[in-house]
Amino acid sequence: MVLRLVALSTAGFSEVYVDDHGAMKFAGPDPVERIFFDGISWPTWPVDLPHLDRPDCFFFIPSGHYNGTKCGPGLLHHYTTPESVVKILESGALLLSPYARANDDYERATRWFDIYCPDESGQPGLAMELSRDLDRMMRSHWAFASFSNDRGASETETALDINDSDGWQHPGMWAHYGGRHRRAGEGTLSGTVLVFERVALVEAAMAAHKGKALIFGNIRYAEKDDSTARAAMHVSYEKYQDLGLAEYGCAHIMQFWREYHLTKFAGWSYENEARLAINASPDEPCFVPFGQALRHVLIGEGATAEEIAEIERLAATHGVQVSGVRWRNGMPVRVPTDLLPH
Repeated sequence: MVLRLVALSTAGFSEVYVDDHGAMKFAGPDPVERIFFDGISWPTWPVDLPHLDRPDCFFFIPSGHYNGTKCGPGLLHHYTTPESVVKILESGALLLSPYARANDDYERATRWFDIYCPDESGQPGLAMELSRDLDRMMRSHWAFASFSNDRGASETETALDINDSDGWQHPGMWAHYGGRHRRAGEGTLSGTVLVFERVALVEAAMAAHKGKALIFGNIRYAEKDDSTARAAMHVSYEKYQDLGLAEYGCAHIMQFWREYHLTKFAGWSYENEARLAINASPDEPCFVPFGQALRHVLIGEGATAEEIAEIERLAATHGVQVSGVRWRNGMPVRVPTDLLPH
């Protein structure tokens, strides 16, 4: 048994392999001064760990089968900028993002798989080449949108009314996604939150993308040594050779969809994220018309009078109320929009 894996190196990434005796050998592609493992350990044989039984997520495939549990009712909060809200309200749809635009390096960058080979017959560079091919196959045909849950939400429910919800009160989210981190001259130093009803939005996505696979659920936040998340990165080279890239990739995502699409590094846990992902063509934009799922629009401090008026005008066409959000002594307060400073 030989384990081929990709390690950080002074060249960026390099491949090494470990033989039956535990000896580690450098496999290229070019000589480097050092490689780094940061204390990560691997089993000596690929282990199919049982996935976590999570009632907060499901995988819908076109046959009508649910691999998981349907989502419960509640509110989802989508943080963005005033400019983006205008486009969303004008189109009546959310534009889902490809994984190449994800904010988490774990999701945006290539994922490196641990390749378990029966012997040393695999060519040098196998782990890097196979990882790139498999990662591209498994992610290039998916687009996603992210939302924040209430901080005190259960696994399947959040508040049903904006007055009971705290999902719009994340200061880090206002700063990160709402535009407050921008420099002057880079756009409005404000932010907005679109509030959706969970079940209505998921059903709207399923109706708009009939015949396509769909994943929805709450993100699980994992530490870097999390064994369940790590199991999703194990590849049996013998099975891969038998099935080929496409079939092996499909089987792998069916087994590890929770770990691959609904797991992030624990450092992002302040987001309390829920995610909607759709199997879509990488060559076409993926939109989800939200219909009656939109419940409320919140505008933060710093928006111009013109932006507020335009958002209120467009929200009225959807029958949606608009409120402002101000901060008093560091605490968020929902107010009428005419109390927003311009």
